[in-house]
Amino acid sequence: MKRLTKPDSLSRLRVILTRPKDPRNIGSVCRAMKTMGLTDLAIVADRSSGDQGAFFGPRLESEVLASRTAVHADDILKKACRHENLEDALADTVLAAGITRRRGKFRKYNSLTPEEFAAKALTIKKGKIAVVFGAEEDGLLDKELDCCQLAVHIPSSPLFPSLNLSHAVQIMAYTLFREAQKDIIRAFTPVTIRELEESINHIISLLEPLDFYKNEEAKNLALFLKDILGRSCLSRGELERYLTLFIKISGVFTNLNRKAAPPEPRN
Repeated sequence: MKRLTKPDSLSRLRVILTRPKDPRNIGSVCRAMKTMGLTDLAIVADRSSGDQGAFFGPRLESEVLASRTAVHADDILKKACRHENLEDALADTVLAAGITRRRGKFRKYNSLTPEEFAAKALTIKKGKIAVVFGAEEDGLLDKELDCCQLAVHIPSSPLFPSLNLSHAVQIMAYTLFREAQKDIIRAFTPVTIRELEESINHIISLLEPLDFYKNEEAKNLALFLKDILGRSCLSRGELERYLTLFIKISGVFTNLNRKAAPPEPRN
């Protein structure tokens, strides 16, 4: 099995926060992104509407608060691009999805789950893909969702459906990360049936000198091992380690039997 590495697709994902209210949420978003390999953050605050947002107020104070919750993700915070409107933040993207739980007359007719969106988005091999989140208090406005081609909803309890901003980002980031890793996680070659049978026969031969079973039990053990190891879908390296374990056990018992055997009489 190959070691997990950061796929190129993750570097093409952009998280966009529109009109964020609390700098601490922005810092938490940075941390959520970094744990899942995302690094591209854009912050939108529409100053023309009089909504100053979290990063268009006193910069020093807001950045200090955001930095505290970002912990070791300050690099994402410092590199974040800031825009006055969502259109500018989306200008170079090829696909944008707005995260929303509301549906209505002037909203998208259909919405995807995070898993459905991740599977669709990561089939795109070139260009930036944006995931757009609304303000903490009211989410995405109709005009903001109109800027996105897709709507995505995160299923939650109807008793309390509203998610914290950073929690919503974490869920989306995790889902995209898992989808991006699928090919890497599955990139190994299982052993062939012949290799498995040869290893099982070797195990049987190692146990025979130890009086592990009677002759009629050897076949049953072979069937048992073939069943359980076959369902495990082992790689060649895993099967070799399994076989090595039995070789070492056989060696230990062989040495013990030699020590316990009475000494040969001298002439």
